[in-house]
Amino acid sequence: MTTADRSRSSGTISSSLLVGVRSFRADAWRRLVHIYGPLVYHWCIKAGLTRADAEDLGQEVFRAVAARIDGFERKKASDTFGGWLRTITRHKVADHWRKKARQPHT
Repeated sequence: MTTADRSRSSGTISSSLLVGVRSFRADAWRRLVHIYGPLVYHWCIKAGLTRADAEDLGQEVFRAVAARIDGFERKKASDTFGGWLRTITRHKVADHWRKKARQPHT
């Protein structure tokens, strides 16, 4: 198991990666998306989204991460980046289904 796999499975993010992401370094963002993108996609598929919708929603999730990354804090041991990311994803999925419900059926 690679370090990225261990990180993803435990929901933790390395301090150096977090600093890079908060500094909006392109290499850190590429690494973050490489590590966590498949997990976000998996959550979206499990929530019933199509592949195309899951890919689009993944981009929305990472845009939200970019807008809120300074708000992520580890106040206690159970505060993980993966948990925070899962919450953002759940909210984006719920938004997706609400929008779909409002669209007229054709």
